[in-house]
This record gives sequence, structure tokens and C-alpha cells, in this order.
Amino acid sequence: MTHFFSNRNDLFAAIVDDMVASYDAELAELERGDDAPGRLRRLLQWMLPLTAEDIEREAGRIALISMRDDANIDHFFVANERRARELLASHLETLLPQAKIPHAVDVLRSAVNGIVLSTVEHPDIWSPRRQLDVIETAIQSLEISHVPA
Repeated sequence: MTHFFSNRNDLFAAIVDDMVASYDAELAELERGDDAPGRLRRLLQWMLPLTAEDIEREAGRIALISMRDDANIDHFFVANERRARELLASHLETLLPQAKIPHAVDVLRSAVNGIVLSTVEHPDIWSPRRQLDVIETAIQSLEISHVPA
């Protein structure tokens, strides 16, 4: 099927929306066979720049921040943030009471964002092991009794 877009902005928005929608299929494959705590850990690992390629991709994303006044770039950031928060919330819903989920999403999202920025700025310091250790600390801070270390 061929899609026609009236302008470049509509095309870019469709590309971003398709990219964000692809996250579900990618994660489903990665999480196959994991229990709820394992799925949460796998999601958080997936969000981190654990390889040189991941770091390069995240550096490009961070560079886009300077272009935030462009509607296409704004859509990219809004769509990604919304989906990241939705994914975190859905992965927490069987692990925490509903009332605690919004705060837990904030904790995990800010931890991931901080690790990503720190890793892009200082890849020699932020090894994959260090990234995973910090994420583990963030998980433990949520006092999820169902999540074994």
C-alpha cells in the first residue's frame, strides 16, 4: 500500500509514530519468557546505551534537543517520552500498587535519562556494568518486594 503525505511534517510524524509503535514488537521478542520483574529489568536494559552503537544513537538524539522549536523534533521528543512512560507504567502495574506507579515511573525515567546523558558525555566512565548497577539501585529504591536482586 502506498501512503501519500501532504507535506514533509506529516511524513516525519508518520515515521516517528511508526518507530515508536515498533517498540512493542521489539520488546515482546526480548521479554519472551521473562516474569514481571524480569520484564521490568529487560525494559530498563533496553532503554540504556549499553553498546557503542547505542551511545552513538543517543548522542544524536541528545543533539536534537537544540532544535526543539521545530514541530517535527518536538513531535519526536513528545512521542518518545509518552511511550517510554507508558511502557514503564505497564511494566510496573503488577509490581506496585496503582497509587505508587506515577512516582515510580518518574524515578525510573529520570534514572534512565541521567544514565543516558552521563554515558554519552563520559562513555569511558559509564560502562554497561555501571549503568546496570545504577538501574538496579533505582529498582531497589522502589521497594518492590516482588523484584529479587
